[in-house]
Amino acid sequence: MNKNSEEYLDDYIRRMTPVFSGVSERSGHTIASMLIGYRSGLYDRTIESGKKALLTLENKKAPKILLRAVSIVIDSAVLLSPSQKSIRSEFDWEGEDPLKSAVPDSQAKSCGCLFDESEKDFLAIEMNDKNLKVPDEFSLDNALIMCYAAAYTSSPYDHIPLIEQVMGHLIRRIEHYNE
Repeated sequence: MNKNSEEYLDDYIRRMTPVFSGVSERSGHTIASMLIGYRSGLYDRTIESGKKALLTLENKKAPKILLRAVSIVIDSAVLLSPSQKSIRSEFDWEGEDPLKSAVPDSQAKSCGCLFDESEKDFLAIEMNDKNLKVPDEFSLDNALIMCYAAAYTSSPYDHIPLIEQVMGHLIRRIEHYNE
């Protein structure tokens, strides 16, 4: 791994720590579960964990930017779910189809579930014309990094799994933008 990219990620986490100070350990753990599910290609579990994260975050009045980041990851998981290699769970814990109404209407992509210019100070990857040629990918990469920072800062129990299963992917994404 490129040391500069690791330092970049560490600096971003430190910068965002105050922003995520109100995120509970429970919410952080749920976000960590969402990220690990996403990286493992378990998109139904990603959606289920993401929905739970949205509920806990909305109840705690978390930063709207984090709600948007979680929604972006859920939206990506919905799009990728047909490619899931493992057997998809037909029902979530509540007995519902995890793909049905995965993202609340207020957070849906059709309602602008992408990061915009007003949120650039919260993003890990700089917003510029080159990066905005593929806005979905740019927003997803920033959302994954933001969710990682939120989970890492609020759920100490999940540090090792996040480092082992998610950090390498994020470092590669950061390196991609640095090229």
